[in-house]
Amino acid sequence: MDGPLGRHLLPSASAQLTHTSIGYVPARGALTLDGLKISQETLDELFRVDPADWEPELEDTRAFFSKFADRLPRELLDEHAKLGSRFHRAVPA
Repeated sequence: MDGPLGRHLLPSASAQLTHTSIGYVPARGALTLDGLKISQETLDELFRVDPADWEPELEDTRAFFSKFADRLPRELLDEHAKLGSRFHRAVPA
């Protein structure tokens, strides 16, 4: 979340994020939930990132990308490969 000069666009943004296999997600206390009736159990499920849940998505995206062959920017394929690597490292063998 760096700006053109390398400074954070939002000064406290990095303190309010948690890194997961899918990238950054809001940290537990980063969202204002005042007035909402959401149980801790529901919040735990909303914030859960289970890499195994993403396997079908990775495969679907890979199949979709294959339709574009050489027309798909290499950067998209690279990012998809990196995402897959993060998941495979996160899922115990």
